[in-house]
Amino acid sequence: MATTITFSTVYGSSELYARRLASSLDLEARDVADVSRVSDGVLVHFGGLYAGTVCGLRRACALAKPPVRLVVCTVGLADPGIEDNAETIDKTVRAIVRRDDLVIFHLRGRMDYRKLSVKHRAMMWALVKVLMKSKKELSDEDRALIGTYGKTIDFVDESWLDPVRTYLSQQVE
Repeated sequence: MATTITFSTVYGSSELYARRLASSLDLEARDVADVSRVSDGVLVHFGGLYAGTVCGLRRACALAKPPVRLVVCTVGLADPGIEDNAETIDKTVRAIVRRDDLVIFHLRGRMDYRKLSVKHRAMMWALVKVLMKSKKELSDEDRALIGTYGKTIDFVDESWLDPVRTYLSQQVE
């Protein structure tokens, strides 16, 4: 079965994961904007989580019309091991991709505040301010976000790709 690997990235984590997966499978990873057609098999799309959406997801959906299977690999800072985080991301993706055969994986990325755009720095500043002024009890994730504000955070780990590789190997059988 043919496998196409795409990515859409702003700061590089999605591309890094896509290229690592592609390399391990002797394939090529391409920016989703540079792919014009996928006619069969599986399209695996890696996209960063930004402001309630996944980068390049709409383009990936347009490329992965049935019978092409769509696998979405979200890349973000939120810990997908926390059930609420994974459920929230799943709902976001499923609201955009209205397919019963959709498969979603969540990976953790990285962020270097020094490399953020002015817009993204402002968004992070506002988020931290809202969390700090919040009268509700902060979650561990909230405290971690506040504690790492302005620093480099790196959760990139090759092992996040293991479930994706396992899924793809089962599709070949």
